[in-house]
Amino acid sequence: MPVDYDPILSKLIVHAQTRELAIAKMIKALKSYIVLGVKTPIDFLMDVLKSDPFVYGEVFTNFIETHFSEWKPSLSDADIACVAFIADEMCGSRKLKKAVSADSTPLTPWQTLGNWRQEI
Repeated sequence: MPVDYDPILSKLIVHAQTRELAIAKMIKALKSYIVLGVKTPIDFLMDVLKSDPFVYGEVFTNFIETHFSEWKPSLSDADIACVAFIADEMCGSRKLKKAVSADSTPLTPWQTLGNWRQEI
């Protein structure tokens, strides 16, 4: 699969009276958008939406190449906290769950990993 391949998992569309309001609405929606298990372009989209050329409508065919060719994602405090939590879990400093149930049946990783999923 090429590096530039971006499968569409879903579409997020907003509508507002003005471009400024639509951008604000999209930023708010992206901040609350949750996709688990795969990488998404949300951070990139947020940076594009907040860029002056995009805000002022100065977009064209090679807009991304012109303004974002050197773009790299930044680590947020939440990202760093997640990495620290995972490292802590992997080092086993927290109390580990038993790998065998009360009736001596081996437990699956899904049963021993804890509450890492968020129900919406």
